[in-house]
Amino acid sequence: MSIFTKIITALILAFVILGSAYVSMILSAAWLPTPTGFVAFSVAFSLALGLLFARILFGSFRKPRVLRNALIGSASISLMWGLLLIGWIFRPLQGTNPSTPQEQTEAQHITVQGLHLALRHYTPDSVAFPFTVVYLHPGPGNFGTENTSVDRLMRALASYGMQGLVYDRPGEGLSQRLEDPSGYTPELQLQVLDALLRGLPTGKAVLLGDSYGARLGVRYAAAHPGRVAGLVLLSPGPLYTNPWDPFKVSLYTRLSQDQKKEVNKLRTNARILTAHLLSQRNALAGRRFLPDAEADPYFSSMFRELSPGGLCDPNDTNYAYGNCGFWSSLWTDRREYGDTIAVPVLRDSIPALALRGTCDYLPERVMRPYFRVLPFLKAELLMDRGHLMVHEDPEGLAARIAIFLGEGK
Repeated sequence: MSIFTKIITALILAFVILGSAYVSMILSAAWLPTPTGFVAFSVAFSLALGLLFARILFGSFRKPRVLRNALIGSASISLMWGLLLIGWIFRPLQGTNPSTPQEQTEAQHITVQGLHLALRHYTPDSVAFPFTVVYLHPGPGNFGTENTSVDRLMRALASYGMQGLVYDRPGEGLSQRLEDPSGYTPELQLQVLDALLRGLPTGKAVLLGDSYGARLGVRYAAAHPGRVAGLVLLSPGPLYTNPWDPFKVSLYTRLSQDQKKEVNKLRTNARILTAHLLSQRNALAGRRFLPDAEADPYFSSMFRELSPGGLCDPNDTNYAYGNCGFWSSLWTDRREYGDTIAVPVLRDSIPALALRGTCDYLPERVMRPYFRVLPFLKAELLMDRGHLMVHEDPEGLAARIAIFLGEGK
């Protein structure tokens, strides 16, 4: 065997061993849920595989020189794997949590379903409506109490005499994170919402659902129609996420080329890919590999780069930012994906209004399931408004919502 052939063979084997070490690390997370455990296993696996290949290529290890070369080669490959782990897979993510305005950091915290949730109450000078408007923020993985545009919206609604409530869902915004990410489910979100609504002094609520919050609000109204006085849906997201008919659009599609470059810099990251793969084997292993303190600032930075795509003017970079929840977003999305559980038609005469903007990145057909399950749904198209319309005109939205809710008084 020529020297050139040996070099090529060694390189091929090195790539095979390194790839196998990565796969072994992912697979071992199922029973070794700590980074120390699955990394140690992958290093040992790479060393053993290197010795196995050396045994196949060079035969018996009886000759000291063959054994020495095999050990050196295997140890070198294991060292390469260790360097890849340190410099590539375990390299800390780049991302920053936004600074939270002082008035948002003073949000109240209460315990619901054993979880500490951040929320804000809005009380008018004079109560004119017999219900509480509960804002359901976008997501999964987004925030509510830190959003200054939402604060303006709720203050404007309070000026019309409406009591209001904004809260961050578990694992999002300023609310508590779960130890095990697999606990982030649509069912948990509905249970938390139900517990909050049961504690309202007004007894009933108008659910103000924004994007994913619209889906959550409709599902809750279908399960508990007696507790819902009305539905207001802002830029509704898909009521179902059918894998056979996905919406081939996202905030990314409306970005400029320069904006897309910034998003792509964050997307192409081996650490994020590894966290995804590990969590598929063991959710706890994924979170221990990529803890919230690192994942959430990264995810907040990603949302900050994507948010201009949700505005009618994609050059508007003044969108209100907050603390996003990476693992809540990932696991709730996984549970939602492919979920085609039918939402029953709401026979109760719950008034419902849907507001969409002409610049919404989602197609008009996203509304069809809503019309099927909400017989009394009214829909309006707002000119020069994007998906994140709360940011663009919170006071104008409050005026339109007040008119709609005042019609039923």
